[in-house]
Amino acid sequence: MTEFIDLATKSGLEWSFQPEDSSKQWLPIRVPEGGWRAQNLSCDAGIYKTQIRIPSSAEGMRVVVHFEAVNFGAEVYAGEDLKALKFSASHVGGWMPFDADITEFCKPGSSCYLAVKVRGRKKFLRNDKYTVPQGATWLEGLADGIIRGVGLQILPKTRIDDVFIRTSVEEDSLRIEPVIVNSSKETRTVVLKASVRSVNGGEFKYPEFQPQTCTIGPGEKQRIDMGQTGWGLGQESFWWPNVPYRRGYKARLHELTIELFENGEMVHAYASNFGFREFVAKGSRYFLNGIPCNLRGDNQQEANFGTDAYGIFPGFGAPTAENAGWPGAVDNLLRLNFNVMRIHQIPATPYMLDVCDEMGLMIISETPVRGSEGKEDFVAGRENMIAAASELSLRDHRHPSVVIYSAANEIWKQRGLALALISAILAVDDTRPVIIDGTEDMGPPIINMEHYVDDWAYCRNSGELPAATGRTARPRASGRWTTRTRDSPG
Repeated sequence: MTEFIDLATKSGLEWSFQPEDSSKQWLPIRVPEGGWRAQNLSCDAGIYKTQIRIPSSAEGMRVVVHFEAVNFGAEVYAGEDLKALKFSASHVGGWMPFDADITEFCKPGSSCYLAVKVRGRKKFLRNDKYTVPQGATWLEGLADGIIRGVGLQILPKTRIDDVFIRTSVEEDSLRIEPVIVNSSKETRTVVLKASVRSVNGGEFKYPEFQPQTCTIGPGEKQRIDMGQTGWGLGQESFWWPNVPYRRGYKARLHELTIELFENGEMVHAYASNFGFREFVAKGSRYFLNGIPCNLRGDNQQEANFGTDAYGIFPGFGAPTAENAGWPGAVDNLLRLNFNVMRIHQIPATPYMLDVCDEMGLMIISETPVRGSEGKEDFVAGRENMIAAASELSLRDHRHPSVVIYSAANEIWKQRGLALALISAILAVDDTRPVIIDGTEDMGPPIINMEHYVDDWAYCRNSGELPAATGRTARPRASGRWTTRTRDSPG
């Protein structure tokens, strides 16, 4: 039904790169491997190219190249003839995934050439300001190029593209909303069937969903509400952080599978892990699964480790014989009695979030929109900033460990942009609180972090802002470290 082919260098595929000066020869390059700067190439733009084999199984299917991240602008071209490539897709912005459909430019069972024209950060510099959110203005070696994974997807014309899962502890309910795509030229009628199973143990009698029939027009994408059902499985089924710390702890995860049928035949199945949990802001407190939740953690900025550290440094990857990897790092944070980490400015990789889902570390996921140093153009680059906020929530909404979105860092006196960023996030995913750092207090539901907290006593050991400051309606925390308290759910 679906097929994925890894296009990374480690899979055996050869890639070449030509820096923007066309007089320079093509050079071998590893993809992704942190882009070109991480491989000691000095330029601000260039072209990647490779030759891929389209499997015969792609007949009658859609052929899509999936990019996990290209910094900061990409144009994708494909074709059977290297000298006559056709434009497929473009994307502006760093660290976020996008797709290029190359179905019309390739033939199943034959070779296809792929070229990616990439513009680095400095190509978006106008009047000494960037028109893209770039997260680390001061880092000269910030990653440019194809910096995360690349893969070829063979997909049915009618398919499930995503699924939004709403879990409510207060209502003890589960609601699922799959996103259906019809890339054919005909109206399709499909039947959706959903089921839930345990990922990591536990005997649960899961609720059942009634099959749902829907009609989707040619070229359309629809978000389908399959309805709400009771959960009724108790606290043992909830997602909890690893508090108090337990060695080898695994947070409770479940897997939702949605099957799509046409004319009685299943043509696509989509599976997504989820945690049954609810994280909300009420009054001056955060609550996790109905219990007051006091956040204890720190701020982690990838740029402090160097260019695309999350993508290439072993400490952020899977464990090896020589390095405990990101799971080892998360275990250390949990042993320090942290229950949250703000991933500052440069978004974490999906792998990092998967590990936090499994190990029970809460995450504040932040956009790369950065007001610091005054080097981002919030007028000329406004739409790119808003797109980054929307794409972050679209990518991260599946992860139970992500409990808060941070819309921007230090965007002084940018009330209009702040509201637009928050609105863009909530338009995609309204199930989490959204914070922002640097603007004036705008009142509920916006949570302004008000930048640095002066000292521990300021937080009053409870996470509440003193009433004398006039702000008791929203939780208090700092953009640099979160509130320290003596108790936490778990």
